[in-house]
Formats: sequence, C-alpha cells, structure tokens
Amino acid sequence: MLLYFRQVPNLKRFLKLGAASGHEVRLMILNIYNFMSDNYSETVKDWSLCIISYSLNGGGAERVAVNLSNYYAAQDYKVTLLVFRGTGPYLDQVSEKVNFIDLDVRKGRYAIVRLFKVLKKIKPSVILSVVRNSNIYVGLASLFLSKSTKVIFREASTLNEVEEMHGLKSMIYKCVMRCSYFFAKAVIANSEGTKQSLIGHGIVRSDKVFVIGNPVLPENLGELRKAYVDDDWLLDDKYKIILAVGRLHPLKNQSMLIKAFSEISLLCSECRVIILGDGDEKQNLILLSKKLGVEKVVRIMPFQSNPYPYYDKAKVFVLTSYWEGFGNVLVEAMACGVPVISTNCPGGPKSILMDGAYGELVDVDDYKSLAKKIMTCIVEKDNDNMIEKAKKEANKYSVKTVAGLYEQVMRCE
Repeated sequence: MLLYFRQVPNLKRFLKLGAASGHEVRLMILNIYNFMSDNYSETVKDWSLCIISYSLNGGGAERVAVNLSNYYAAQDYKVTLLVFRGTGPYLDQVSEKVNFIDLDVRKGRYAIVRLFKVLKKIKPSVILSVVRNSNIYVGLASLFLSKSTKVIFREASTLNEVEEMHGLKSMIYKCVMRCSYFFAKAVIANSEGTKQSLIGHGIVRSDKVFVIGNPVLPENLGELRKAYVDDDWLLDDKYKIILAVGRLHPLKNQSMLIKAFSEISLLCSECRVIILGDGDEKQNLILLSKKLGVEKVVRIMPFQSNPYPYYDKAKVFVLTSYWEGFGNVLVEAMACGVPVISTNCPGGPKSILMDGAYGELVDVDDYKSLAKKIMTCIVEKDNDNMIEKAKKEANKYSVKTVAGLYEQVMRCE
C-alpha cells in the first residue's frame, strides 16, 4: 500500500494544495480499490497511451496535448500523439520521445476511416482525446475498437459556441456529441462550468465527469521567464505594459480591452497594450485602434511559443472573453506574479480566481469598469499579498500535478 501512495499524489497532498474536491477523493478511493483488487495486475506505465488532438495550432487544448505527451514520455510511458492535421506552432515543441502521427486529414469524411486504421494498428491501451472535434471522431471510431481500449475525453469548453449555431445545426451537433461521448469511459472537464454545461445539455451523465484543471505550467517556467525578447517596450522600464494573450477571435473580445485603453491612454502616457495572438479578428482590432486614436500605443503581435517574458514585464494581465472553458493564460499570468483582471464569463475564470480572491472580475463588455480596474492595478502598491496567494494557487496547475490527476482517471476501472 505504501508503494501505491508513492506513485500517485496522496490525499494529504490534495488537502495541502487546497484541491481535494469530491472528484479527487473519489479517484483516490477507486485507485485504492484497484490496487488491492486481484484483477489489478498492471500499472499505467505498462500501458500504451494515445493522446489525440485535432491540430497543433496555438490554442489551449493543443498545448494540453503537447504538455501531457511530453511529460508522460519523459516518465517512460509509451506515448503516441496523434493529430488530424499536423500543422501549427506547437509542432516544434513535441518531444523526440513521443511517437508522432499525422493523419493529414483535409476532409472530415475521411477522418473516421483513417483514425480507425491507425488505432487498430498501434492498439493503445488508453486513448485520451483532448478537444471536442477529435472527441466526436474518436467516439464514433471506438464503435469498431477493442473493448479493452479505454477511451477518455477531455472537454475543453462550455457549449456556448454550440448554442450560438443555427437551431437545427445546434440540435444535430449536440445529438452527435451525445452519441460519441456515450462511448467514453470517463470525461475530464477542465472546469466546474464546463462540467455543468455538459450535464445541462444532456451530453453525458454526471457520474462519468471528473473536474481537473489544465496542465499549464512547465517545469522550466523560471528559465522561460528569463528568455531575452528584443522588444523596445519590454526593455524600457518606463513603460507600463497591459498584456492580453489569446487567439484573435470575436469570442475573445479583445475589442473590450482596446476600448478600455482608449480611456486609460488619456491618463497614463507610459501605458502600452500588447496583444499576443493570431486570428481573423486582427484587422478589425487594428481598425478599432485607429478609430479610437490609440494605434501607436497598441501592439498586436503574432502568437509566441514562449509568452512568459511578456508576462514577466507586464504590469497587469487582462482576459476579456465572452466565455472560456478554462483560461490557461490566467494561470500563466498568476504564476509570473502579474495582477490579473478577467471578465466574469461562463467557464473557468471565476473558479481559477476563486470569485475574485486571486484577481479582479468585471462584467462582460463593461469596458469602463475594466479601465478603472486596470488603472487601480497599475497604481496599487499594496497588492503583494494577493499576488503571492495567486502564485501559490497557480502551482496547482503545473503539468506534473495535473498529469498525476489525469493518471488517476486512467487507472479507474
């Protein structure tokens, strides 16, 4: 029994981290049962693990896939990272220890056939699909897989985007989700909001869902923060950087930040906005900056594979989304000691910030309140206590810690 507790995080550790949810206690009980059972004859490291993502674009789910693949491979797991489209900035970050497979699917109708052929060939013990699109294909393909293959889904976001589809399309999409998710042994929701969205829309039963935050923080965080970036704003301490990180998409609502900054710029000549990300919304954001007369003090920069030097120099970090599944960028900012402001949107931010204990919350689209909060963070001198608490809270979402929780789901029978 002592050997078991050395292999996985124990209950005392959960309590110390403040992370002992009902799900984690249930996982602990299940794993003790499995350990003591006569049928429990192999460890997870004896298994072959296939992690599946739709692509390696610069999103949170794709980063989860790469982080987990690299971590488990470093721990001597037999890991395959399978993607439908092997493109994106995270491709270069995949470890050489990971067996990387690109299905090279350009049309959806070929996805299930190619997926089934590859899975039948590599015969993984566990399949972990990390994003909704790949979940659907994996669920349908699992109809033809061996019953001994354990299929686990990670759900990355609430279903707000599905709800915004045309009525019939939304109904069909949710019906397909229900069919696919039925074949999953377990579903990992990255926040309580995501879990409730899944249950509320009848996608999956509550007893199949485990809430586990994202594996965000790498072990070499300190080294990444110190990386040199040739940027005149970052190199000059007189500038007060207001940072936002995320794909340039309407749901990320970066226009709210630019509107807020148009009021801040009148009061703070040293303030600057840096937005890191790629997407179709870039031109609209540039036009808005020009319209509001702040184009010279707002920079929209491409996706950065290492954003941590930008966090390190920021005076405040802002998330303005209409909804979020989790909010990796909030954890990244907190870990770097940056004061955080987020919209109180559906999904993970409210939970990550513990209802405002570790950062400020504002109503969605209330850019005037956002402007006031930003100015308060910039001039505030006595917020060190909140920052230190936020840094400690962020450590709960290290790759090592979260990978241990994922491992427990993989152990459950």
